[in-house]
Amino acid sequence: VDNNYCANTSNRGADLNRNFSFQWNCCGGSGSNGCDETYHGSGPGSEPEVQALQSYLQANFPPQRVAGFPGGASPADATGVYLDIHSYSQLVLWPWGGTGTPTDNATALTTLGRRFAWFNGYFPEQSIGLYPTDGTTVDFAYGDRGVAAYTFELGTDFFQACSTFENAIVPTNLQALRYAARVVRTPFMTPGGPEALAVTVLPAVIAPGDPVTVTATLDDTRFSSDNGTEPVQAITAAEVYVDLAPWELGATAVALTPDDGLWNS
Repeated sequence: VDNNYCANTSNRGADLNRNFSFQWNCCGGSGSNGCDETYHGSGPGSEPEVQALQSYLQANFPPQRVAGFPGGASPADATGVYLDIHSYSQLVLWPWGGTGTPTDNATALTTLGRRFAWFNGYFPEQSIGLYPTDGTTVDFAYGDRGVAAYTFELGTDFFQACSTFENAIVPTNLQALRYAARVVRTPFMTPGGPEALAVTVLPAVIAPGDPVTVTATLDDTRFSSDNGTEPVQAITAAEVYVDLAPWELGATAVALTPDDGLWNS
């Protein structure tokens, strides 16, 4: 344990989630005394663990956001999802932590946050709704790099039994983590559209050139309603891509048709 601050006590070290350089010590969301539980460190990014995370993010994501606080937006097609996994409180949180002013990507961040919360049943809200924080990891990830950044506050206690983690926390959150992986390419856009569920292809075994039938359910309703209501939309079109993803060169869309003849629900 870092003994540089408040030496030889139970409050040694800096709170790493107050030490990130974006808006460090900006907004009253951290402690300035070395013995504070939320001590922000001796300077922005002073701790080696934080330096490593910042370097990792800066090496893997371009600066996609127009700089500024609280204003400045990422483009709609910005890429990347950053998840910071904490305990506890059963929450899904997104920037900002240091001000109640929403980000300029607040609509998209809220949409994805409500998607996550649909899967894990947690309460979705802007980070400051828990309490004010500054110099945090998700504010850095979004503020400095422009990626969609979230904190999952897992469980109901800081330290929980392994059996609780394995039997309750993991299955509760696994689908949300998988969803993050599915939308990582365009997290500000994809969650605003429907999910394709129960996809089937029949027959299961075919010879080259044989016709197949693809069916799916398209659903735009799977959002948490614990903190406001996400607007849902009627589905207006659906396409299938074979072998290549839609964004790959040479990909060709095959239009689907609604089973009742109408795109209206």
